[in-house]
Amino acid sequence: MSKLEVNTLAPQTGTTITIGESGDTVALGSGASQTGFGGTNTPAFAVVPSAVQTISTSTDTVIQFGTESYDTDSCYDTGTYRFTPNVSGKYFLYVKVRFDSDTDWDYNMVKIRKNGSDLARLNSRNEFYEGLILTKVIDANGTTDYFDFTVRQESGSSRNLSSDAAECYAGAYKLIGL
Repeated sequence: MSKLEVNTLAPQTGTTITIGESGDTVALGSGASQTGFGGTNTPAFAVVPSAVQTISTSTDTVIQFGTESYDTDSCYDTGTYRFTPNVSGKYFLYVKVRFDSDTDWDYNMVKIRKNGSDLARLNSRNEFYEGLILTKVIDANGTTDYFDFTVRQESGSSRNLSSDAAECYAGAYKLIGL
């Protein structure tokens, strides 16, 4: 086995450097890291409610996820409750909601919206205390597109969303390789 020691690799001609051949595995040594290739799943964020939010009956309401668990590129706004990714691409968005009440429900729904328009929704028409989980892969232009999450309930009176971070949360991350 040979060992090549250099500080910089540069192509002799053109702009491509090839390491290995088709089918080879290129491994980094223990403790080494890569930069500048391979892509990253950012921007990304995860949020939870910062307080109990009361949801009126028969009204689509933006969910107030006011506490960030992380926000890699400062793309989530805790004032407007919007995610505005600054990199174009495909994003995986997710949301989970649960109400604090075990009241019989006529209907409840959670939505993922893009620029104020519904892109995904999940509804329940049963009489059980349950959470709703919704996911969607969505394209973003990296400049003006924004995403938010709404909830609607039809119990006949106002109900509180859970403020428990295990029962009510949302987030997104950029997909790489697509």
